Amino acid sequence: MNRWRRSVLSVTVAAVAFGVVTAPAQADDHVPSTTLTRAEWGYVDLATPNRAHLNPAGDAPVGAWPRNHVSRSYFRFDLGGLRSADVLGATLTGKETAAGDCAERAVQVWRTEPLTTKSSWLRPPKERELLATAGPAQQCPADPMTFDLTAAIKAAVQRGESAVTLELRVPKAQERDQGYGRRVANDLKLVVSHNKPPNVPVGLEIQRQRDPNLPCDPVSPGTYVNPARLTDGGVVFQAKVTDPDPGDVLEAEYSTWPVADPAARQSVRWPVREDGSTTAQVSEWYQTEGTYAWTVRAHDGTASSAETAPCYLTVDRTRPEPATVTSAAYPPGWDPHGGIGVAGEFTFASTSTDVATYRYRFSGQSDFAVVRPAELGGPATVSFTPQNSGTNSVEVYAVDRAGNHANWSTFYSFTVLESRPIVFSGMYPDNGTNYEGGPGVPGDFEFSSWLQDVASYAYSFNGDPEQTVAGRTATVTFTPTKGDINVLKVQSVSSTGERSLTREYRFKVDSAPRVAIDRAKVGSVSQITLTPRLPGTVEYRYWFTHRDGTATEPVIVPAGPDGTATSAWTPTTDKIDVLHATSRDAAGTVSTETYFSFMVDGVAPYLTLTGAEHPEQQGTITFNTQMENPVEYEYWFSYDRETKHRVAAGSDGKATATFVPPVAGYQHVLARVRNAAGIWSAEGSQAFNVSDIPDVTSAEFPENRTVPWRSGSFTLKSNQPGAAEFVYKIDGVEHTAPVGADGTATFDWTPTRAGGTYLVVNTRTATGARSLENWYYFTILEP
Repeated sequence: MNRWRRSVLSVTVAAVAFGVVTAPAQADDHVPSTTLTRAEWGYVDLATPNRAHLNPAGDAPVGAWPRNHVSRSYFRFDLGGLRSADVLGATLTGKETAAGDCAERAVQVWRTEPLTTKSSWLRPPKERELLATAGPAQQCPADPMTFDLTAAIKAAVQRGESAVTLELRVPKAQERDQGYGRRVANDLKLVVSHNKPPNVPVGLEIQRQRDPNLPCDPVSPGTYVNPARLTDGGVVFQAKVTDPDPGDVLEAEYSTWPVADPAARQSVRWPVREDGSTTAQVSEWYQTEGTYAWTVRAHDGTASSAETAPCYLTVDRTRPEPATVTSAAYPPGWDPHGGIGVAGEFTFASTSTDVATYRYRFSGQSDFAVVRPAELGGPATVSFTPQNSGTNSVEVYAVDRAGNHANWSTFYSFTVLESRPIVFSGMYPDNGTNYEGGPGVPGDFEFSSWLQDVASYAYSFNGDPEQTVAGRTATVTFTPTKGDINVLKVQSVSSTGERSLTREYRFKVDSAPRVAIDRAKVGSVSQITLTPRLPGTVEYRYWFTHRDGTATEPVIVPAGPDGTATSAWTPTTDKIDVLHATSRDAAGTVSTETYFSFMVDGVAPYLTLTGAEHPEQQGTITFNTQMENPVEYEYWFSYDRETKHRVAAGSDGKATATFVPPVAGYQHVLARVRNAAGIWSAEGSQAFNVSDIPDVTSAEFPENRTVPWRSGSFTLKSNQPGAAEFVYKIDGVEHTAPVGADGTATFDWTPTRAGGTYLVVNTRTATGARSLENWYYFTILEP
């Protein structure tokens, strides 16, 4: 009798290559798992007792099956990818595709020697240990078929084995009973949950807020620090943590202890960010000065990395003593020494033995420089070359290994001798402009010196041949021939012929023409008057720049016999800011440029509005302007900017126009005016308010008045186009009333209480559009 039962899901699976798929950990435990597919498989069979069937197609036979077949199947799984992992669970999974008898089932899993080409039924792989046995299953054929192999796989990985061979067979007592025979899909999988310990942390540093971080110092006493000077949070450690298992939730354990008392070890754990970085704020550990060691190790919730080698730091909060400054070349005080360009050495020192640097800056320097002594606590010398005479200074801080500054800086003041001549000119001031001067206008230049032995001065203007004037003080006269920057160079000469440093005296000679403009108005002729500073001016060139930075084309005007010129100009816009002008003489010399700022009157229209207090109510606009010869106004409204209207100007320059506003709200009317030459003015505007608030009147209850207790009536008038009804509220009760043909409604009312009372009214169209509200207030006396 054939008792074999085949699954309707039975398939023939070809042999596949070895593969490893690592799945992300579950959200609750973050334990990764690896699914191993078999690297090789095969079976031995009683019917072919002298050979092994390696990597055949089809299902794996297990136990007895018809025609004298009795089989054992073998599956090899590579374990190399689990090297050094801690195996937490291992499950062999697959499915049966056929069963001899569902009532009879016993499938064993053995760990064996590998199946080779020399294996056979007569020489099967040696069985090492029985790992699991499966009895009857709820489903037949069994799908899924699972075996817990945790202990065996864990032991194999710990032994360092690179592969494991698993045998599927029927126990010896039932092996020849076809009822126990099974067919198994040959794609068995070994699902291993495991964990590898995190890697040892790297990149150990102490954070600093304003400077580069301090790297781990592996030698005691390590890095000197003052926690208060590191970051706002004090001592903050950081490290980089990585883990070979993706998805693990990591923590970094920071530990520290005083080198003098290792038993006083303290530890704290801080989470690791997704990028592997981690920091720990641990200032409370370092309240006492001294040397400490610190380490880091990583945890993934299951395993821990090795601890890093110790780093060392020494806490030092004691400030060094202030620095002292000495200089032979530039001693302190008001007596001048040295001179501009004369270098001198300055030596910094401190009585503290742990000064590591001196921070200093001389006059005119914004940033501090740093100099290190040759040995800790020793002096340091820097050289400085003054660039300015008079009072100079150097400010110095002593700084120790921990970055502690002295309680105060040392301020050392010294005086640098001014060896250059002193030059003064009232007509042509140094680095300035006297607009009374100019080409052809002479000016005096006075020379003096701080030096005692001065016999004469050697000088030149604008690179001309050098000249000499005698005396300890002297005056020379110079008549500029060119505009813009002129340069005087002068040296004092001693009785022995020794020359001082050169004084370079720069002064500006203004050769730009003077400009005057009549009141400028858009559309009106204005006169520009140009007066020369450049001798022999024969021509002027002027142009304008607009507020947007663009410039007009230049206009060239010949000069009259006296050098002046006039030019008529009609502004076409008020967006002009500056007139630029230059002059030229007959030799082609061009003056410096004039920048003449002025304003152009845009002659914008004046607008006056009457009426149009409510929507669809006619209003009148009156236009007026200061533009000469106006012929036409153009105007438009803020509620319809695209539509332009025009109205002719009368003989008096005025005009009027009517309009009907279609909407309520704050509006503007804007306008400009054109003259006969086609020039438009600037825009003028006028705001007006169009209200759709309903009107309220009452003889018995006038607004903002106090009246006796009495009955009366209110008349409501609509100002909203298309209003269908009034909505009003008085004494907290809302009412409605239809809008009559004349736009009004009237209701009677008797007070119910004394005191201040509001009547709040608006209107509403048939589509529900509401007007603004009228808050009508009055006061009722006690009856």
